[in-house]
Amino acid sequence: MRTQNCTKCNINKPLVEFQIRKDTKNGYRKDCKYCQKKSKSNHYFQNKEEINLKCKQYYKENKEAINTNKKVYWQIHYLNNREYYLGYQSKYRENNKYLCNDRINKWAKTERWKSMKVLKEWKRRALKKSSCDNTININNTQLLFNQQGWVCNYCWIDLVENPKHLDHIIPLSKWWPHSILNVQRLCVNCNLRKSNKL
Repeated sequence: MRTQNCTKCNINKPLVEFQIRKDTKNGYRKDCKYCQKKSKSNHYFQNKEEINLKCKQYYKENKEAINTNKKVYWQIHYLNNREYYLGYQSKYRENNKYLCNDRINKWAKTERWKSMKVLKEWKRRALKKSSCDNTININNTQLLFNQQGWVCNYCWIDLVENPKHLDHIIPLSKWWPHSILNVQRLCVNCNLRKSNKL
């Protein structure tokens, strides 16, 4: 095993203990990793206020760029690891059902949630009014049910016995009409899972 003498602690150590540096003769730094770490921490504690001021100043000057870079990084990271995150979330919910339900119940009692819910309902009503063609009535929905065979369009569960929702195939939020041509019958779980996705 090849070794090298550290210039700071004067101990002969294997080359694994030294960082690679291409501009030196043997391709390794003269000081070992431990000594390098120690000197960096000493430098930080001696110049802590100065370093913190510089960091704060840099952040103030480049705040927007830093935030956009962070956003882009996390969006790409999430898209690349989407399956892992979704699996992790569902496992967490299964293992901590009561905790999650408590949080949801607490959140549902807050004034912010109530006001958000009201705003959402107003927006939805406005979208329905502006894009309604008056084709959705009891007769048409019954016909739609018969065409679907009284089953959910996604999971094929029987909708006679289970609770059901009238779902917009292309959501109202995507500015599609509130029409019989744009609706389908889904079970509650499928509709809530679908949310405003296509």
